[in-house]
Amino acid sequence: MVRIAFLSLVIAGLLSGPASAQEPGSETLVSPRLVDRIVAIVDEEAILLSDLEREIETYHFEMESMGQRVTDPDGVVREKMLDRLIEVKLLVAHAKLQGIVINDDELSRSVARVMEDMIERVGTRRELDRELARSGMSYEDLEARQRELVRSRMYTSRLVNT
Repeated sequence: MVRIAFLSLVIAGLLSGPASAQEPGSETLVSPRLVDRIVAIVDEEAILLSDLEREIETYHFEMESMGQRVTDPDGVVREKMLDRLIEVKLLVAHAKLQGIVINDDELSRSVARVMEDMIERVGTRRELDRELARSGMSYEDLEARQRELVRSRMYTSRLVNT
């Protein structure tokens, strides 16, 4: 854990930009900033804070696109989404133990169909992008999340049919 914290500080320092020449006596301390952190580990795979935040944004977008309001407190939503991420990681780990493999081409085709359906539901890609932006997401964020959902559905289907 200390190693991860140290690496986070090093990465934060590297990402803060190049050092510039300063006049003597004008040095300022730059406090480290959190880049990302691990919120859970499932079968040696980390779930990052950024993964959880993206999951929460996706959940809010999904609810809004269905015309529903999120009424649960933020802490409850955060807990539900973390549980969902953990369940997916456990499912994938179990499927891999069973020797189940998901073909990348098949996965990509399925994700493309899901994204086309979403565009069709909203009207146009431009309108979907606008709706996503209101939720603090991009098309790529949504597509990445849909990829994970489709992959977990495929694993589930194959586990049940095995």
